[in-house]
Amino acid sequence: MNFYETNAGHRFFEHQLPLLITSLQDIAKALQKTPMGVQLPVEVPPDFLKDLYYGRYDQEAEKNMGKIKEHTHDIIECQKRLKEQVTPQLWEQIEEYRHALDNLYYLDAEESFVSGFQTAMKMVIAGLSSSLQSE
Repeated sequence: MNFYETNAGHRFFEHQLPLLITSLQDIAKALQKTPMGVQLPVEVPPDFLKDLYYGRYDQEAEKNMGKIKEHTHDIIECQKRLKEQVTPQLWEQIEEYRHALDNLYYLDAEESFVSGFQTAMKMVIAGLSSSLQSE
């Protein structure tokens, strides 16, 4: 006797299989209509993640260079006035001090980036895990 000729086969092919097919069709429709969870006003280049991963992403393009140029000009003018008023030995000490401050700034900026990235990833994971728990 073949499976489709049995009571279980009849139940499967007459009732369960059509429900299974309908469920799969509903899932396929839902997957096609899924909107983005968040609409962002930012266009992301198609190779953004690849460029970021391989170190080819240039975040400098995102900066507001007008303000940076303005502050850079002010700093250069201040340095010129200061250098005119001090001895060469004192200027050398000022430069050493400035380099030490720069190094501290870069280290702090790097640590801040790492901390921010870790926090962002924790936020993503927390969001994913909370959505999985609610299901």
